[in-house]
Amino acid sequence: MRHLSRQTRFSRQARFSRQALAGVALAACLAGFSLPSQAASTVVKVVLLDPSVDSTIKGMEITAQPSTLRAGLVTFKVTNPSPGTIHEMIVVRPAADGKPMPYDDKTDRVNEDGIHSMGEVSERKPGEAGTLSVVLQPGSYLLMYNIAGHYKAGMWTTLTVTP
Repeated sequence: MRHLSRQTRFSRQARFSRQALAGVALAACLAGFSLPSQAASTVVKVVLLDPSVDSTIKGMEITAQPSTLRAGLVTFKVTNPSPGTIHEMIVVRPAADGKPMPYDDKTDRVNEDGIHSMGEVSERKPGEAGTLSVVLQPGSYLLMYNIAGHYKAGMWTTLTVTP
């Protein structure tokens, strides 16, 4: 019987383990299963803006980069650089029939009972940041802030999700 060095035996075992793992991964893919990806989500950087941040801003704004992305897990990294205003971000799936957002003039807000919210980064104090991870399907989405008057002042933006 031939005796193999410890290093040779380990090398053969490691090679066999890699081959076995590759075989299992291939079988899983062929069977329709997906394996976890190293890049698990798309990151969208969201900045909540008002005139106190930039004097060229006439109302309220939300910027999102990128504003077009692929379907799947999306992580929103939201920052509020305002020195004195609390802001939030809500991810909304608008009505498929194109109806406008259900706005309540009495409260000067969108009626949140009448929208499909995917989640939110709740009120962020000046200088604070927050994150939200959601799975988005292809379609159009709205990022908005819904404190009285802010939505009407322009604190919303659109997001396009492609297949």
